Amino acid sequence: MRKTIVRCGSCESALALPPVPGAGTLGCPVCRTASRVWVYPALFRETAGDRGQRLLDESQASCMNHPDKQATVVCDGCGKFLCGLCDVDWNGEHLCAPCVQRRAKGGAAGRGRNAYIHYDSLALGVVLLSIITMPFFGLGGFIAPVTFYVAWRYWREPWRPVPHRRWAMVLAVLLAGLIFVTWAAFIVYAVAELL
Repeated sequence: MRKTIVRCGSCESALALPPVPGAGTLGCPVCRTASRVWVYPALFRETAGDRGQRLLDESQASCMNHPDKQATVVCDGCGKFLCGLCDVDWNGEHLCAPCVQRRAKGGAAGRGRNAYIHYDSLALGVVLLSIITMPFFGLGGFIAPVTFYVAWRYWREPWRPVPHRRWAMVLAVLLAGLIFVTWAAFIVYAVAELL
């Protein structure tokens, strides 16, 4: 096991780590405060191993956390590329640190994420559907707010591991705004003609 010092959150005294990986509660020998800790399995690995190889050329995949290191595995939980430093062996699976935390919590959230919803494509698809159906059903005024909701609700959601297309979300919002204004102007014009 590597030499690691964990300090108490109250009095900064050194705490003795548990001998096995996992979550646990440590009692401070000085102030008796209980501290919850998580000991990663990597703490018990020998330090003489691979520390992450540098990229030799741009044709190699790089680690999501260390762009200058060569990716050696793909996270089984979320699909991110990981170098030898970021790879955590979790019961035979290769996981990144956030996925290890999700697995440690257990339950539905602990299973990890192996599929991503492309919210940018969803928003753009909804607004294009409203453009296509506007001449036939006049649904643009009803579908455009759905696009606004998708963009507002999922703007900060985790994106897929590959680079996302924020421009698609912005384009969807701009088109939805244009459709909504056009639809509202048409309604105002129709009401003005009736009066």
